Amino acid sequence: MYLHDEKALLEINGNIKISGNALFNNVLQVQDKNGFSGGTLLPSGGLQLFSHTRDAFIDFQVKEAEASSSDTGSNSNTIRVLQMGEESSLNLYNGKIVIDRKGYVGMGVIQPTHILHVDGQIRSSMSTIATASDRRLKKNIISVDEDESLNNILKLNVRDYEWKKNDKKQRGFIAQEVEKILPNAVQIVNDTSTAGSRNISDLRLLNLDPIIFDLVGSVQALQNQILAERNKRIELETEIKNLKRL
Repeated sequence: MYLHDEKALLEINGNIKISGNALFNNVLQVQDKNGFSGGTLLPSGGLQLFSHTRDAFIDFQVKEAEASSSDTGSNSNTIRVLQMGEESSLNLYNGKIVIDRKGYVGMGVIQPTHILHVDGQIRSSMSTIATASDRRLKKNIISVDEDESLNNILKLNVRDYEWKKNDKKQRGFIAQEVEKILPNAVQIVNDTSTAGSRNISDLRLLNLDPIIFDLVGSVQALQNQILAERNKRIELETEIKNLKRL
């Protein structure tokens, strides 16, 4: 232990152990061969961390029974609850929640491709999702051809399949097949988290909204066909009645 007037009031070259309370009024720094890292307790009560590796983090020590190999930081009794990455991304609870520098939030994914990117099922106590749809926010509003919507729906193929990552069986659409019919229902992104270890540079994501809207148009088209057939039947019945009167 020795004093160093230029850098700090007290500088320790080696290990230090504090078994009681300690009060630090200024910045607490730790130096290795590459530079300084440390933290500052701000007057407001906040904690400011800095790292020469641009990878500051906070670890919590936990009981052995509570720790698992998937949650650990440097050892089996440590959980990394917060980490600031080199690209200004924020990792919470050992990367289970990620906030990148664009503000995108990932849950269960390391590199979110959307404002909210979730790998898994989402549970909500309120099943309603409200989206902005005010006429005053839109322009170039035109009516949709219901017959075109019906033709689109009739071309779609519903498939049974299994997910490769967990063999889970599901029924739904194949994005590449939908893309040929409704291109605006498919988005292409660069994503590695969904594909596992494979890097798919043109991963297809499916937006069901255009399909739902065409389903509404299809119902309207079918209703128009039913009404047209009903009118024809009424006309034929009227003609038959008139013929019988002759």
